[in-house]
Amino acid sequence: MATFIPDVKPDDFNNSPGEKEVYEALKLLGKEYTVFYSLSWISIGNDRTIGEADFVIFHPAHGIMVIEVKSGEIEYKNNTWIQTNRNTGKQKEISPYDQARKSQFELLERLRKYGYKVRFKKPMLCYAVWFPSIGYKRTDLYPTEAASEITFDIKTLLNAQSAIEKGFAFWKEKLHFNAAPLSDTDVRAVMDVMCPYFHAVPKLGASIKEAEQYYLRLTNQQVALLDFLVEQDTAVIHGLAGTGKTVLAVEKAKMLSTQGENVLFLCYNSFLRDSLRENNTIPGVVFHNAHSLAYEIMGQSDLELDKVLEEFEEYLEVVFDKEDWEYKNVIVDEGQDLDDRLLNRLYDLVRSKKGCFYVFYDKNQFIMKNKQPHWIEDAECRLVLNKNCRNTAKIFKTACSIIRRDNLSLNEIHGDVPFLRFYSTEKELKVVVERFLDKMKKEEVPAEKIAILSAATMSNTFLNLNENYAGFQLSEKREEGKIHFTTIRKFKGLEADAILIVDASMIGLKSDEDKRLLYVGASRAKNYLEIAMIQDIADGDMGDYIRCLNPNRVLPKNKKGLKRLFSVEI
Repeated sequence: MATFIPDVKPDDFNNSPGEKEVYEALKLLGKEYTVFYSLSWISIGNDRTIGEADFVIFHPAHGIMVIEVKSGEIEYKNNTWIQTNRNTGKQKEISPYDQARKSQFELLERLRKYGYKVRFKKPMLCYAVWFPSIGYKRTDLYPTEAASEITFDIKTLLNAQSAIEKGFAFWKEKLHFNAAPLSDTDVRAVMDVMCPYFHAVPKLGASIKEAEQYYLRLTNQQVALLDFLVEQDTAVIHGLAGTGKTVLAVEKAKMLSTQGENVLFLCYNSFLRDSLRENNTIPGVVFHNAHSLAYEIMGQSDLELDKVLEEFEEYLEVVFDKEDWEYKNVIVDEGQDLDDRLLNRLYDLVRSKKGCFYVFYDKNQFIMKNKQPHWIEDAECRLVLNKNCRNTAKIFKTACSIIRRDNLSLNEIHGDVPFLRFYSTEKELKVVVERFLDKMKKEEVPAEKIAILSAATMSNTFLNLNENYAGFQLSEKREEGKIHFTTIRKFKGLEADAILIVDASMIGLKSDEDKRLLYVGASRAKNYLEIAMIQDIADGDMGDYIRCLNPNRVLPKNKKGLKRLFSVEI
């Protein structure tokens, strides 16, 4: 994620939705980028001209690019640019390329002047203009000053970094600029000119708000993948935890809804179903988990929970008349947790109505059953999601290390390294929990954005729902001002900004099922993660234990080995 100077608030965009859209797009730039917003200047020449650059982008290898943003209706005629305010209809003549050039040359003069005092390599300076409200076609004729490589439009919002790098490449060729990337000393000198006194250390609560917009933009990019499947009636979509599967599934349901079609959105977890119902009111879309769908269709609510699905599958195959099936389209989230028999029958029902059947799943989350279903291997159309849209890079790396996954596609929100804690007694666990909650309080993270997840069951944990911890009350459901405490299995499909996992057994991690369970729990954390493990392995046995978890790596035979194995702090 790019560094922004200064920190930008929603009210800072001068009533310009275009600047805000560009800001959101620029947040997705890589961490090597520094972006200056609304950089005002007074000319150092004799005329003392006053000006402002909407955005100035600095990259040590590419240089400095001034970007002038003009939103609204844009027209070019008689060698004049005309901007029309969409709210008032008022028109005015503008000179966006001239404005950008003036800011470019002003910065160049400042760098030259500073260069007399301190010797450093100068970056390339260039400019571009961004029209975020309109879309250009390749066949459109551009004015002579508006080269296509430095004229950005609404499409650029989806992939700003690619367009900006093409713009830099255009200017390097045009200016015959072939200098090597700036050294750290050169970068500091440039920053001294651009921003002499910048320093900020945000609290976790503030970082969470910033990251939220980044994840939203990433997820919107994932949604664009659905365009490739618009003609595909049946699809199976796999992705690791946090790659936006549920968001994509809901978006597909919305697409079908806008076409006037009805949709059954099916998942396994009742918490996820309730969350989807609470946050999405989509005409024609009904959210169910497998159990509530069974009760609705069979009309029985007195069946024991563990017997419902078995009887429901039998009922659908033997008793149920397919003519009574009311849903043309079925979208399945958490597909790995639903039985093959149920999914095959639902597929047949959808096919009889010539509807869409989409299944989203993560093969690493088979915690409700132990083997991969046949329908995954047999699917004709399969799409894999790689980009994580939920977790910080450090959390995602830790979660995936538990199931021995590497070669990951990490996002630009690095975040804090997760912590691994150890305890043996109820008293020691209470200390871990209260330190975690005290930290969250100091970091200004609201209670309702925090979750404590048990790797065991609610009846087999040291934590007590009736006891206060660090002044907080626990609750088995999400409530304002309270800490959500539940099991990993029940929380599956959901997420929280900060998570503490408890009741994780070191011995248990020898089994693949427990590894998958801990992976699911860790991947629920968006911005902060701690894992509290029961120390049921003696220190003297730690070497054998670590080799059992991953025989392919040579690691220290102590807790330092666990630190490296799981990419955590201890």
